[in-house]
Amino acid sequence: MSNTSIDTSMFYKLLDKQSVTNSYKHLLLATIVKSVMKGDLTVDLKHCAAAMIQMTWKLITKQNLSLGKHDSIAAIIKELRYLPFFETCTDGKAVYDFLMTSKNNYLDDLIKRLNNFAPYRLLSPFYEPHLKGLADEVKNKKILELNSGDPNALYHIHPGKLELNKEWSSFIIKNYSTICEYISDKFVLYLSRKNPNTTIKQSALLFE
Repeated sequence: MSNTSIDTSMFYKLLDKQSVTNSYKHLLLATIVKSVMKGDLTVDLKHCAAAMIQMTWKLITKQNLSLGKHDSIAAIIKELRYLPFFETCTDGKAVYDFLMTSKNNYLDDLIKRLNNFAPYRLLSPFYEPHLKGLADEVKNKKILELNSGDPNALYHIHPGKLELNKEWSSFIIKNYSTICEYISDKFVLYLSRKNPNTTIKQSALLFE
């Protein structure tokens, strides 16, 4: 008999093809996993957004891969790459550092735009029955309402941060290798769908 109250099978539904229309779900989940492995159970949302941009910077600016016509992160990188500093930057880590230390209101607005969706929509599979038929613009409010009192959620959303569930964190630590493989495989499949004429090599990608 399991001694955990969480439904661990839910983890492997987070990146189901039918629930993924943007790359941010793979990228946010990878960011959360990395935070757990560092011992962080409180994750700053600005860090999440900057880390997602860092992971995809070279894929877009150097490898010219598409994340999808309507992908949120791709749209933000498209705006960033023609700004001073970013237009000559090839290093994702340097991009991350700049975003985290910048006091520029425009950059902060880009970060907030990404966080308006990613932390909410990753949790969609947890609350799928309650979200059916809802207009897109009210889904975040419903997810936040359901999430606030849910002891089994992967994390709880608070202003500016995510509080990770301790049981889920233990699950991630115990199954780290399998989880990395799961997220990486799903991301490769996502990229392959968006770049049908390009061979996407299986690699660490998100866990370098």
